[in-house]
Amino acid sequence: PGMRHAARALLNSSEGERRHWGLTGFEDEERLNGAYTPVPRSGFPLREMTDEERELTWNLVASGLGKRGLQQARDAIRLEEVLYERSEQSDFRDPDQYLISIFGAPGSLGRWGWRFEGHHLSVNFTLLDGRVVGTTPAFFGGNPAYVGEGLHSGLRPFAQEEDRARLLLQNLDPAARRTAVFSPTAPDDILTSNSKVA
Repeated sequence: PGMRHAARALLNSSEGERRHWGLTGFEDEERLNGAYTPVPRSGFPLREMTDEERELTWNLVASGLGKRGLQQARDAIRLEEVLYERSEQSDFRDPDQYLISIFGAPGSLGRWGWRFEGHHLSVNFTLLDGRVVGTTPAFFGGNPAYVGEGLHSGLRPFAQEEDRARLLLQNLDPAARRTAVFSPTAPDDILTSNSKVA
């Protein structure tokens, strides 16, 4: 009920056309249009929200991700501010261009879902009869992984995951490490992408 109540509170806080901006049918093709890259999106953007609507949006995100996941999502968005500053204020780096979309009517029966998404972040939840039955696609990106100086200096949203991955690698025996490390240098960008499959 927490997720349903959070979604309904957000929808009920909006007025007029704003209430329907992020609301489409569950079967709408847009529900399958998740992406972590800067692509056109439908939904209700942070930039258009009142303070109350922002807070209710974060409540909905927290209902799916918990306290730590919410902080990581917010920190991933804060990294956009860092990149905005470093890219000579490119519109490409807009921390307010994250959108909430709700698919179907949030209720205790039937299917509905929601998505919170923008560049480097994609969070999706699907519910059936009041239970979460899907949590994908999901993507959290951290660029830069660590902010060394300037705005948000010291920010490292995924420190725990990075440190655990390095510790795991260090504890592998040499044969297992050779299998795990498929390249001595990190790629310049993400190697995989998402696409719809019929």
